[in-house]
Amino acid sequence: MKIVDIINKKKHGFSLSEEEIKFFVDGVVQGDVADYQASALLMAICLKGFDFDETLYLTRAMRDSGVVMDYSHVDGIKVDKHSTGGVGDSTSFIIMPILASLGYKSVKMSGRGLGHTGGTIDKLDSIKGLSSSLSKEYIENQLNEIGFCIVGQTPDLCPADKILYALRDVTATVDNIALISASIMSKKLASAGDLIILDVKYGDGAFMKNFSDALSLAETMCAIGRREGVKTIAMITDMNEPLSKYVGNSLEIEGAIGVLKGDKNRLRDLSVALASNVVSECENIDYAEAFFKVCKVLDDGTAYEKFNQMIAHQGGDLSSLKVAPVVTEILAKEDGFVHKIHAEKLGELVCDLGGGRRKKEDVIDYTVGVINNVCVSLEVKKGDVLCKVYSNECLSDEIYEKFSSVFEVRRESLDKPRLIYAKINSVGEIILY
Repeated sequence: MKIVDIINKKKHGFSLSEEEIKFFVDGVVQGDVADYQASALLMAICLKGFDFDETLYLTRAMRDSGVVMDYSHVDGIKVDKHSTGGVGDSTSFIIMPILASLGYKSVKMSGRGLGHTGGTIDKLDSIKGLSSSLSKEYIENQLNEIGFCIVGQTPDLCPADKILYALRDVTATVDNIALISASIMSKKLASAGDLIILDVKYGDGAFMKNFSDALSLAETMCAIGRREGVKTIAMITDMNEPLSKYVGNSLEIEGAIGVLKGDKNRLRDLSVALASNVVSECENIDYAEAFFKVCKVLDDGTAYEKFNQMIAHQGGDLSSLKVAPVVTEILAKEDGFVHKIHAEKLGELVCDLGGGRRKKEDVIDYTVGVINNVCVSLEVKKGDVLCKVYSNECLSDEIYEKFSSVFEVRRESLDKPRLIYAKINSVGEIILY
């Protein structure tokens, strides 16, 4: 078997066999397939497409390119969660403690961010002393004692994905549903337990800009999970405005803590919906009953206590959280209703302040960010504070205007936008909201 023959086959639109795809992935990891050859095949996949079987074969090969974690001997229902990313998305810090409070076990392996979406581990890094690099023995101990942990992806988990994603990032081959699905699901299946819940974002601040692409991605990933014997459910959720009013690493930790302490907002609503769907599926109970159980441990402080236990067990000190000292208020220039909060633009501006990375080597400033005072559909008056920007130096007039342009205020009123658009249950049924 030769890699050039595999490239040529896909170039002409033919489907690749499981053996051919495994040969390609193994060759990438072992260094037998050159970067330019791997890039050529990735581009051929983007141009000619991958059918479902090919996507499944790629997922399996990438999963098996490294260590596959096994926590089957740990008591309790094991759950994993993944979000496709967005602005102000800190649901993991709420969902995981909720599920642990209900007896579930979760090992959430996350990454560091590149660009405007940030990464779960970057947010944790804003807590002094916290370690996200834990041994398997330490993880198992924490699972038994607390019920969950949030850790960085280990180097030996899906090494093929690291290599292929780096190539996709520089060859304009990122935006392909088959490649995205294989990348996400290979990592989820390499550390999966009994159920995976996927939060697939769509809209201005998400990777998927339209509903049909988000639904297609969710369907593909759920189907892969089912074929591999893991219950997989998904929700298609809104990212046409930031999920939380807190944007920025340490600020997003504070926003999640606020929800755990009782704040009622979009971040809480989505976290409760995601956790309730997990409980409904795993315990075979109706959503209303699951919703009641989830809200109980959230409202009585049990989930907040679980969060504190996780932080302490991983060495973190929540009192170390800091925000940048210079606070600039962005004011409304006219009366009206907030029609749009450009989530991606806001995320990019926080990145420009130092709150994200343009290159992997960039050093993040965990203290900078934004707290929004408004949401879409809210009425404002001229001079009202739209948001507060936290930075380490005064904003220039140019940067102030860029933050101001994030918010579109118009005279006409509008309905509050939906938060959840659809759900895919564990047997693949699509429920539209």
